[in-house]
Amino acid sequence: MKISLAPPTVLSGEICAQLKPQGLSIEPTVVIERNLMFEAPVVVAPGCRLNRMQIGAYSHIAPLSALQVATLGRYCTIGSKVEIGVGMHTVHNATTSHTARNNPLFMGYSGFIPLAAEQTQDSGEDLNIVTLGHDVVVGAHCILPQNVTIGHGAYIEAGSIITHDVPPYAIVSGKGGGANSHGIIKGYRFSDEVIADLLELQWWDYDLPQMLASGLKVPLDNIKDFIAFMRNEEREHLVKIESQWRYLQVHNAQQVTLIPVDPQRSSMGTLLTPPEIVPAVTAPTQSGAGAAQSDAVSAQRDTVPAQSGAVSVQSGTGAAQSGAVSAQSGTVPASTY
Repeated sequence: MKISLAPPTVLSGEICAQLKPQGLSIEPTVVIERNLMFEAPVVVAPGCRLNRMQIGAYSHIAPLSALQVATLGRYCTIGSKVEIGVGMHTVHNATTSHTARNNPLFMGYSGFIPLAAEQTQDSGEDLNIVTLGHDVVVGAHCILPQNVTIGHGAYIEAGSIITHDVPPYAIVSGKGGGANSHGIIKGYRFSDEVIADLLELQWWDYDLPQMLASGLKVPLDNIKDFIAFMRNEEREHLVKIESQWRYLQVHNAQQVTLIPVDPQRSSMGTLLTPPEIVPAVTAPTQSGAGAAQSDAVSAQRDTVPAQSGAVSVQSGTGAAQSGAVSAQSGTVPASTY
């Protein structure tokens, strides 16, 4: 099955309202390009642009940020006017212009230009190469062009330009810094011993907001007390995040489909459907939604292998039909709005 690729799309207010109960709080000024994978809940503020993103639970993106071909872990905070995964122009070819490559900007005039193999490497297109761990803060006006991994708990101060990996729990500020951003590390949030304990504990697997809302006294203001609490508290009091990953397939401004996915078996290039999926709620299509659009820009990287099952959307009904589903996966429920 081919995953249809809508052009850059701003979803209607009605669709945004229906997505919020599904764990995606998104404003009708957000541009979504090439679909989105998210783990509920996620909040995206007005004016953002998302291109082939994977976003973990309890992550928030502030207004006017542009993120593409990147992964955000859980509990991440992205400041306003941040640019992540924006790619870089190669300086060694005859021209630095994207007009001579597979790029939608001018192919409407020139005709289709095939995607060159080296293009994905040079420009960062279609590669999930910017990776943020869990509990990462990226301050306002930061730029992370490509080929960087930000460790769990790192804190990137406003206005920084990150071109190298950042170690876990490092506080960085500035530009470049060399290997592991050594030259711009201003310090670490905690001691080596505490960092090791936090990485071993993996507290981000737990639903802190739910625990706090239930009245559980979690000592967040003292890191050693927090570690001891998470290690010693009775297991039934520690609520784990109920991982609910969804692939948001955008057909047009008035129609989207939510497909349950397993990120361990999925990538931004290939959508694989897990064998066990809970039933999803089907909502009616908004007036005038019409049929799901079949985008002409469809490539092998967007093909769902046959053994993973397939989902078709019936025009005008808003109901996801269970078409051509293999016995290995079972029926794949999806929500269409």
